[in-house]
Amino acid sequence: MAAAKLLAGLCALLLGRRFFWLLVGIGGFVLGAEIATRLFREQPHFVVLLTAVAGGVIGAVLAQRMQQLMIGVVGFIAGSYIGAELLLAAMPYPGRMIWFALFIGGLSGALLAVTIFDWTIIILSSVLGAELIVDALSPTMPVTSLALLGLVALGVVIQASIRPRRRRTPRL
Repeated sequence: MAAAKLLAGLCALLLGRRFFWLLVGIGGFVLGAEIATRLFREQPHFVVLLTAVAGGVIGAVLAQRMQQLMIGVVGFIAGSYIGAELLLAAMPYPGRMIWFALFIGGLSGALLAVTIFDWTIIILSSVLGAELIVDALSPTMPVTSLALLGLVALGVVIQASIRPRRRRTPRL
């Protein structure tokens, strides 16, 4: 599962805005993996992987068919994941507070994604990708913060540089 998280993290980090459907697919993959890990504890590892892949495929197909709705959904998923990870970094055993972090993070991510799409998706995909990469590699605690910040910065810079530029119309 670490290799899949690493690959998904690299794709989200570098290509999240350019290929929005891929970002939604990665969100579906991560969500499917998290749910399957909790629901299918006694099942073989491939059951979790198949569930995660199914979540990713469903997310990617929905992103292509219903882009406007999926913009809010991917913002909610990415925001929830980021909110939960931030809470877990600050409080290793959050108890029921995790639901609050999931809701507030998800709501914030969805609102940002709907209002300022380009930069929100660039930032959320960079943070999500960096988090997946750091989680897959599991570096020691002091390096984790630096690695996370460095990867987020790298993702934002790369995605902003390949962002399609809008032509300004000259004022008369």
